[in-house]
Amino acid sequence: MIDVKYKKGCLHGDADGFSRPEVEGQMAEPLRHNAEYLALNAITRSMTQKTTSVNQNDMSSASSTTGTGSTKQPLMTFDFGIERIREEQKKDINAQQTVKNIRHESSYIIENTVLYKLASRPRARTNLKLIYIPSSMRTEVLASYHDYPTAAHFGSRRTWTKLKDRCYWPKMHGEVESYIRLCEKCAKFNIKRTKTPGKLNPIPLPEGPMELVGMDFWGPTRQEFVNGNKYVLVVTDYLTKFIVAKALPYNTAQTTAQTFVEEFIFNFGVPNRLITDQAVHFNNELMKNVAELIGFDHIKATP
Repeated sequence: MIDVKYKKGCLHGDADGFSRPEVEGQMAEPLRHNAEYLALNAITRSMTQKTTSVNQNDMSSASSTTGTGSTKQPLMTFDFGIERIREEQKKDINAQQTVKNIRHESSYIIENTVLYKLASRPRARTNLKLIYIPSSMRTEVLASYHDYPTAAHFGSRRTWTKLKDRCYWPKMHGEVESYIRLCEKCAKFNIKRTKTPGKLNPIPLPEGPMELVGMDFWGPTRQEFVNGNKYVLVVTDYLTKFIVAKALPYNTAQTTAQTFVEEFIFNFGVPNRLITDQAVHFNNELMKNVAELIGFDHIKATP
């Protein structure tokens, strides 16, 4: 008698090893533990404390080169040094207007003649000190956080998330969305996977009664009525707005076809066209056979 016991998938290392038999003449190269082949990136607590606070030069991006072999092409280079920001703020009209009214602006501060924005964040005990980006440097900031190779051309939400805790300027969120919307590479490669919805066309007015008839269900109701009815089948003439309604316990395909024939066609005649949605009680072989047998066109509306 074999006793079958459950064993977690992560514990099936033995079976995984048996599935990879050793090939003759090949041996795995022994691991080399020499310090020559090992690299360790250690971050001490003191280093972490030094880099926790955002200083003015955190936004500076060093120039990089890339290429294959001996051919190296320079990438984008940005200068976000504190000296340049200070000088550009002096040329910015909005920044200078804020500096003049600094006594009345509790959400701004000036440190070392540089303007900062104080921003509050949920669950934060203190306000963030965000450097004010003058208008002349905003395009460069957006390019460094979106177009730069390490920025990876993220969308507006992720780009805004990276920027909002590092710098500030008025209407920054709208400018981020506008910049990414106009990005040529994003428009070229970010292909929409969703299907484009079709254009809706109005139904032309029929020329006479019984030219076009619509049919649909109402329900189910929260509670059953007499004879267990929970649905109402409604048939409407599109021109005269004449309505025939019939309470039903079910909305199956058989009930729908039988009720339409007995309650409408037998009493008022055969319509030229019948329009319904694509629900299963309308879009089925039974309704298709009824339409072919009696002789009316069954039109299915766009879902």
